[in-house]
Amino acid sequence: MDTHSYHIFMFPFSLKAEWNQNDIDKMLTHASWVRKQFAYADGDFASNFSEQGYFYDFSSGALFDDPESRNRVLATYQLAIDEGDTYTININKKGKKLSYTLNVKKIELNIYDDKAAILSFHLNNSQYTEIQDILYINDYGRRIYPQYLANDENGRIDLQKTKNSFLADSICLRLSRKPSLEDDFSSYARKSVPPYTMPNFIKGLLPEAMHECRWLLDDRMFVLSYYCNTDFAKKMSAYGTDGSWLDPKRPEWDWYQYVFVDNDDPTCQDEEMFKDQLRNATYTRWSNYGTFYGISRYSFTCLIGFDSIGLLNHVKTMYYRMVSLVLAQRVLSLYYSREISEISKELDEDKLSNKQLRKRVSILNRDYLRFVNNVYFREITPQDQGIELYELLQKQMNITRDEEGLSREVEQLYHYVTMTNEESRSKMTDYLSIIATLFLVPTLITGIWGMNLAEDSDKLYWIWTILAVLLAVIMMIIMFRKRR
Repeated sequence: MDTHSYHIFMFPFSLKAEWNQNDIDKMLTHASWVRKQFAYADGDFASNFSEQGYFYDFSSGALFDDPESRNRVLATYQLAIDEGDTYTININKKGKKLSYTLNVKKIELNIYDDKAAILSFHLNNSQYTEIQDILYINDYGRRIYPQYLANDENGRIDLQKTKNSFLADSICLRLSRKPSLEDDFSSYARKSVPPYTMPNFIKGLLPEAMHECRWLLDDRMFVLSYYCNTDFAKKMSAYGTDGSWLDPKRPEWDWYQYVFVDNDDPTCQDEEMFKDQLRNATYTRWSNYGTFYGISRYSFTCLIGFDSIGLLNHVKTMYYRMVSLVLAQRVLSLYYSREISEISKELDEDKLSNKQLRKRVSILNRDYLRFVNNVYFREITPQDQGIELYELLQKQMNITRDEEGLSREVEQLYHYVTMTNEESRSKMTDYLSIIATLFLVPTLITGIWGMNLAEDSDKLYWIWTILAVLLAVIMMIIMFRKRR
């Protein structure tokens, strides 16, 4: 059957600092995940050759779980998927009930440097063709908890008000090798569930230890979407000649909604801001062919006017790896920023000794350098289109801004530790100088009077009296300076 659209919902989150690769392997193996390394010579050789050859060799360690890579920071795990496995999105929008069932093609978990993870659902749609259906799938299918809660006239939680806007009535993941995992979000009506609680269809796939991990986005997953619609693409191509698809007053707002994952009226109602956002988010290199790309903070979308197996494969492989890498960059940037914040807080509360501080900062500095060299790349491919799409992705997610800020924070913390070490060494030098000064006086007197002072008790008495007075004066001076 033809693929009308393909959707990859991506859930990025950070892992706990104390976990290493062996810990992660054990947890995931126990939860039925299987390590899936990239085998260049296995499977479709032509596809593997094209996919790996698309990227620079130095960046492949962050894009592929390749045991041959010297700079590998990626470990990939997959769940066993059967033909009939489905991801169903049920909607109840103001009394209008809809249901979308997509075929699950792959469920993958990428682990980056034992610190960042991305869970992704790869879903194929061969039933629904209309743009409104695709908008509903993308917007409702990515939601993981209510963005807001509202009360009814009696002061009780009215979850339906949220579901009337963008929250699915329920999401159900049916896998033949696991029990069905469904969440209707009704637990939020009991006033006991905090935000940032994993839904059942994600929680049921991950080891229990990962349920409390922090994730990157708020109430939604990132959407990577391919959509084939000849009429929509022709309309976009015709508008592209004069840029009129930027006009928010036209009834054809579909492109804005597709790129920014809206299912109703566009969430930007200022005309100039609408134009700026859409212009900055749209990649039009192939617009005359009826192919458009849109990239926002929450989405990477592709619209095409003809059924293209080649472009669909690009979405499943190269673009998916590119998006995964940029999401990992964001997760790791926030991870290191949070580590710096926690170290600073413990310093303010005097919870860290100098030795503990040096160790924490040394590990942070080592891991951050590994991140800069092996994960954060300014360019990952020599292909013009790949360069431009990657730059747009990093721009929309503020990767460069975040990395520059993080670099300054790491540098400042490192300088603070260096300064602390210098102060410690300076204090030690001062103490040694004081000790040397205390011994200088008797050494000087002994040198002047000689070693035969014991024969003259009167001289010895006065010498030791003078010495005691001098030592007392020196100690008073030292104490006075210390107090100041």
